[in-house]
Amino acid sequence: MRGEELEVRAEDSRARIGKAFQTLVDRVYVNLGMLRGIKYEESDVGKYIRSGGEGLFGTEASGLTEAEQEILNFAQANGRTGIRTTVKAILEKFERKPYGWPQNAILANAASLLGRGKLEAKSDSNPLEGEGLEKALRNSHAYGNIVVEPQVEFSQAQIRKVKEFHTEFFDRQPESMDAKALGKELAEGFARVARDLEALLGPKGAYPFLAALQPVLETVKVVSGKSSAWYMQEFGSQGERLLDAKDDILDPIRKFMGGPQRFIYDEATVFLRAQANNFSYHGVEQAAAISEALADPRCFKGTSIQQIKENLNRLWIDLETVLLKEVSIASAEIADLRSKLEGLTDFERIGDGERQAVARVFEDALSDIKGATLIAVVREKANTFQSRVYPGLLSRISAALEQSQSSPVVEAHQGHSQFVGAPVSPQSTPLQPTPKPRTEFVHRSDVKVPFAKAYIANEQDVDDYVEAMRKSLLSEIASGKRITV
Repeated sequence: MRGEELEVRAEDSRARIGKAFQTLVDRVYVNLGMLRGIKYEESDVGKYIRSGGEGLFGTEASGLTEAEQEILNFAQANGRTGIRTTVKAILEKFERKPYGWPQNAILANAASLLGRGKLEAKSDSNPLEGEGLEKALRNSHAYGNIVVEPQVEFSQAQIRKVKEFHTEFFDRQPESMDAKALGKELAEGFARVARDLEALLGPKGAYPFLAALQPVLETVKVVSGKSSAWYMQEFGSQGERLLDAKDDILDPIRKFMGGPQRFIYDEATVFLRAQANNFSYHGVEQAAAISEALADPRCFKGTSIQQIKENLNRLWIDLETVLLKEVSIASAEIADLRSKLEGLTDFERIGDGERQAVARVFEDALSDIKGATLIAVVREKANTFQSRVYPGLLSRISAALEQSQSSPVVEAHQGHSQFVGAPVSPQSTPLQPTPKPRTEFVHRSDVKVPFAKAYIANEQDVDDYVEAMRKSLLSEIASGKRITV
C-alpha cells in the first residue's frame, strides 16, 4: 500500500484480507473518522432539520461537529469564488476521497446546518424550510436543483436590535436566539398581527375611527414573510414606524375595542339614533356636538370618549325633563277633558257600563301618553284625543242617552256599547256599536273659518276674523252639531 508492505497478523485468511482492506479504507478516506462512527439512516433527515437548533447529539447550538464544519467550509469557499453549491455537488464532494461519507450521513449533516440556519436552501429561487425542505432532501431527482448558500453572519448588535423590536412590538421576549429562527418568529408574528388587524377592521362601518388601522395593516403585510437577512439588515426604518404606530394607534384601538369605551361609544350611537326626532324640540346643538365627536378619527385616544359620556348624560337628563313636561301637559289636558265630560248631566244619566267604558278610554289614552318616548308622539296622541276621540265620546254618550229614552231594552245592553275612536282594552269584551247619534260633536279645529287675508294685522282684521268665526260656529250649531273647546 503506497509502496509499503502490510504486516497483517491473523491466522484466518478471510480476517487477514478484511483487515487489509480496512487499512486501505483508513489510508484513502482519511476524513471518514469525522463521522465519529455514527450510523445515519435516510429517515433521520427530518430529525436533523428539526433538531438543528439544538445541535447534533447534544452539542451546543453555537458549535459544529467536524463533519458539519467541513460541509460549511465547502459551501463558503464556493460562495467566495462565485460557484453555485447544490446538494448534488455536496454529495459528489464528500462521497469521494478523502471523505468517503455515505449519502445518508452527508444529507443528515447538511440538514443539521440548514436547520441551524448556517446554510439556506432554495429551489427555483424559493426558500425551502421545514417539511418542504425535508421532502426535497428525500427526492434524489431534485438534488441538482436545490441550491445551498451560507447564511450571512450577523453581528450581535443586529440580532439584539431585532430582539428588542420583537419584545417591544409583541409585548413578549422572543423564543429564538439565532438570526434565522428569530427571523422566522418575526415573520410568523407579523402574519398573526395581520389577521388580528383584518378582524378589527371588520366593523369599521360602525366605528369609522378603525380606518386608522388600514395603513398599519398595509405596513405589517409588507414586512411579513421576509427572510432573516432582510429583518437583520433592512428592517430598521419600517420597524421604527411600526413601533410608533403601535403606541399611537394599535394599542389605543385594541384597548378601546376591548374595554368599556366601546360600550360608551355604542350607547351614544344608539341614543342619537333613537332620540333623533326629539332633538328638533330640544338638544339639537348638543346632539350635533356628540355626533361630531363620535365621527372624530381620533376619538379612541385621550379623554374624548369620557367627554362624550358626560355630554350624553347631560343631554339624556335634559330630554327626559322635556319629555316629562310634555307628558304632564298632555295628561293635564286629558284630565281636564275628563273632568268636563264627567260633569255633564248626560253623563250621569247613562248606564254604569257606558260610564266604565268612557273611563277606560281616558285611562288608556293616559297610559299611551306616559309610555311614549318621543315628544312628537306625546303631542300627536294628545291632539288626536282632543280632536277625534273626545268628540266621539260625547257623540256616543248622546246616542246612548237618546237610545235609552226611545227603547226600554237598551239597559240590558249598556255593558256592550262602544265609542268611536275609543281604544278597546285587550282584556275587555268588544263592545257592540250603538246607533249613530242625532247630535254630533266636533272639535273646534275642525270648524273651517273663511278669511280672505293671509294674516291678521290690525284691530279691524281681528273683528272681521271673529265675525267670520262666529258665523261658522253658528252654522255648525244650526246643523245640529256641538263644538268641543
